[in-house]
Amino acid sequence: MANLITVDMHNPREIVEALVSAASVVGGRTKFHQDIIECLAQEHRTNQQNVTRLMLLWLRKLGEMHKEKCYDTRNEASCLLGKNINDAEDIGGEFILPFI
Repeated sequence: MANLITVDMHNPREIVEALVSAASVVGGRTKFHQDIIECLAQEHRTNQQNVTRLMLLWLRKLGEMHKEKCYDTRNEASCLLGKNINDAEDIGGEFILPFI
């Protein structure tokens, strides 16, 4: 059974702390990453869309951080990925995810 974390869903700081805690547990365990991906694939489609939207917005923010040179070697690859996503959108790509 999973340990439950109580989070005030109206408090962005608590939500971020819960996300960071979950990511810290996963860490560099690649097999566990794949297990989480498979669980997400079984989630309700709306939940999948919500998670994807949040990830995409985060990647866009990382792209902005890359542009501002606000990164170091620990997050450089993530910021570069975000930059590439932002650049693709600038040249006509479409990364808008509809909410249905």
